[in-house]
Amino acid sequence: METTMLQTGWADDAKLTDNGDGSFLVTGTSRDGGAMSIRIEYDPDRDDLRLEAQKDGESALLFEYAKDGGGYAAQYYFKAITGHDFSGAKEQMCVYRTIFDGQNGSCARFDGIDAEPETLLGGVPSEEDFISGATHWFTIANGEFTGKLNGKAF
Repeated sequence: METTMLQTGWADDAKLTDNGDGSFLVTGTSRDGGAMSIRIEYDPDRDDLRLEAQKDGESALLFEYAKDGGGYAAQYYFKAITGHDFSGAKEQMCVYRTIFDGQNGSCARFDGIDAEPETLLGGVPSEEDFISGATHWFTIANGEFTGKLNGKAF
């Protein structure tokens, strides 16, 4: 059933492989003819997940989430539009991070990141460290909303 869903929505030749170690590999050819692969690892004991997608052998997306106390932390690493100029959209590799516990938490975006971020699997840093140095961020803590967008704190 999973293979049929993948072939219908992702690639006609999608193939799902259970690696037998809690990880799965999905391979196929994208609609534009590119070689696609997605590797997914899930650890139910730690309640964390890592997904890596590649297109034509190059990283296209990294996603991780991990349980952190009573909440979760997640991060994405991929190319995103970070601005515009006269020649059009400006794209950079970015890291997006979210961490929350109940109604408190933070979201952050880091622009122009040249290397894969440090993994969340096996341990999440403190909320302050997790968003430190972000290009843009906001935090909700005890009903208070603070942050920084485009260099302006609020």
